[in-house]
Amino acid sequence: MVGQVGVDIALNDAWSLNFDLRYVDISSDVEVEGIDVGYTF
Repeated sequence: MVGQVGVDIALNDAWSLNFDLRYVDISSDVEVEGIDVGYTF
């Protein structure tokens, strides 16, 4: 699952602020010859 939310706020013609929030959930299942390999957190 991945999500991103952001906003840009213009302060004047030359400057702006940027706020960004990101979320990434990565998981994988690894098997070698039918045997689970790796750690589970």
